[in-house]
Amino acid sequence: DNRIAIPYKSQIRMLVSAADVLHSWTIPSLSVKIDATPGRLNHINFFTNRTGIYYGQCSEICG
Repeated sequence: DNRIAIPYKSQIRMLVSAADVLHSWTIPSLSVKIDATPGRLNHINFFTNRTGIYYGQCSEICG
């Protein structure tokens, strides 16, 4: 698990990629999920009005 601190009323943009195989990453408590693909830069934007420390994790078996 990896943590991320998110400030109050923030627009968040996440950029993800992978070096080896497909990965799927999620922050379950925010209902955010994104795939990381080798050789490709994927992005997701979301807005939250809750402050806190949230935990992200791999959401599928990778590879």
